[in-house]
Amino acid sequence: MILFVISNVSFGQTINYNREVSAQDSLFEEQLIDIAWKNYPENEEFRLLLEKSRKEVFPEQMRFTRNLRLTYNFNNKVMEDGSMSQKPIFGLGVSLAIGDLLLLPNTSKQAKKDVVIAETRLNTQRLYIRNEVLKRYYTYVLALDLLKLRTASYEDAALMNKIVKEKYKGGKATLNEFNQFDEIYNKKLEDLLTQRTHLAIAKASLEELLAMKIENIPGYKEMLEQHQ
Repeated sequence: MILFVISNVSFGQTINYNREVSAQDSLFEEQLIDIAWKNYPENEEFRLLLEKSRKEVFPEQMRFTRNLRLTYNFNNKVMEDGSMSQKPIFGLGVSLAIGDLLLLPNTSKQAKKDVVIAETRLNTQRLYIRNEVLKRYYTYVLALDLLKLRTASYEDAALMNKIVKEKYKGGKATLNEFNQFDEIYNKKLEDLLTQRTHLAIAKASLEELLAMKIENIPGYKEMLEQHQ
């Protein structure tokens, strides 16, 4: 008699890839990572692949039963005097391909390897999402800070340009001074508009991963106040 023992295999992780955070006890960027992992559509593909590979382990372990054959015979026994016995003969037989038994360890092992591969791909995706969210978040924060600087610089240039224009009208500033400060003002305005565009692009790039508006995330207002 051959006994087939099917055991559950657990794969340990040295990193807690399943760690989730809440709005109450985490940094704002950690919330973004958690939200992106839950919302970004591509992540579902890796989850489904892992689920599929796990479901295929048991069928592969039982693959040998696909060619299992069950036969039986039911015959009446003929007595010595030629009469039929009232107790028929019943025979039962089981056949199994030896090749399937020999392949069983390999197919089972491969199924378990497929689970490990799917887990690795899922965890790699987790790390990718984390890294990408942080890169885009810090790019967004940098754009906020630069916008603050560009705005202050523009406002200073606008004020000086206004003062020089008034002086020029009163004959207290030369045409060269007028043109010089007007050129500075236009350059600062261009820098401001460019930075506003960079901020909008950085925000859109981050929200692509979040699959939602960043303004709707708890803690956003507090984060924004730190960069204004």
